[in-house]
This record gives sequence, C-alpha cells and structure tokens, in this order.
Amino acid sequence: MGLEAIRVDVRKVLQPYLDKLIAKIGCENIVSIILYGSATGEDYIPGRSDINLLIVVKDIDFGHLRAIIPIVLKGIKRRIPPPLIVHPSYIERSVDVFPIEFLEIRDTRVIIYGEDLLANVEPTREQLRLECEEKIKGQLLTIRSAYIEHGNSPKTLRNLLIRQPPMSRDAVINNVVEQFNLIDADTFRKLLQLRQGVSFTSTELINLFESYHRELEKLADIADSI
Repeated sequence: MGLEAIRVDVRKVLQPYLDKLIAKIGCENIVSIILYGSATGEDYIPGRSDINLLIVVKDIDFGHLRAIIPIVLKGIKRRIPPPLIVHPSYIERSVDVFPIEFLEIRDTRVIIYGEDLLANVEPTREQLRLECEEKIKGQLLTIRSAYIEHGNSPKTLRNLLIRQPPMSRDAVINNVVEQFNLIDADTFRKLLQLRQGVSFTSTELINLFESYHRELEKLADIADSI
C-alpha cells in the first residue's frame, strides 16, 4: 500500500486498520483506497482531526459490510469515521449531486491503493453553486432551530460552532473576503481557532454565534445571486 506518502502519525493509526479491513473485504474486490481531508495536509491535528477514507469496490456485499463492523467501531475511537464504500459507477453518477464533497476528495486525495478514479472529476460551476446554496441555507435553519431549543448555553453554542464547516485556513478566508468583500473574515478565523482548541468566554461565544449567523445570511444571499 502507498502509505509512505502520508504523515507518520496518521500512518501508524491507519496501517493496522487497513490491514484488517482489506482482509475482510478481500484485496481482489478492492479497486481503490483513497485517503482524503485534513489527514493528508498541514491542517491535521492529532487526536482532533478525522482520518477519512473512500474505498471503491467491485462488489458491495452485506457479508463484507457485516464483517467489518467491529473494525469500524474500533476505528471510530481513533478518529477514523466509517469509510465511504462505493462502486466505481457511483462516483461517475454522483458528482452532480455531491460536487463539493467530490471536489474536496479530489483536491486532498492520497491514493493508498489501486486506481486514481478522481483525477478527472470536474463539477460544473452551477452544480457547485446549487450545493453551496443548499448547504448554507440549510445550516441557517439548523443553527436557528438549535439556538431557540437550547438558548445561550455556552456549552451548546461551543458544540454547535465546532461542528460548523469553517474555511479551513487563512488563505481560503482571505480569498473569499477578496471575492465577496461583505464577508467578515474575523468571524471565520475565530471559528477556525475554536476548532483548534482556543478557549472563548461565554460572552465571546454568544457574540461569535450571532456574528456567524449574520455571515451565513450574507453568504446565502451571495450564493443565490451568483
């Protein structure tokens, strides 16, 4: 397996996990194993960041899925979410439905085993715009509902904000601000800091939550108009 290209700390967690997984699924059934997300780059935080896998197989058999349940459950405790297991045709036919997700996988991927099935993945601008709009507007509804259910509880606000998908680095934030100068970069930098473990007071969390809500409303309007 091509684990040499990934970080040593990720490799130590992933190697025994994949050895067991491949033994259950069957090497002859596997088309590709792809590592993606923060674990392939400088944004990875040991013990906090997830180790995400896409496994492409020739045949999805419930016997195989049943056999890997104990391995997957142990992996979750080590920050390895259940892998995405798909047919090759699923990728070809689903880029229009999940353009952002497949773009992220393509741009952060490390091929651990087999074929590179993502090299030619290229969502259209309209596909990306539609999913951006859906995600932003859906997130607005989610955080409003959570807020009126739980109120100003600092613990709840912190958990809500940590689960948000903020821009992953300053360069991305700066680029968005440059393109859409109505966006407040400081809000997204604070979200990033929160996910990295920086502490905020109760008042700061309330202010950040309200600011994040305002920025989502702006982004929803932008996504609707471009």
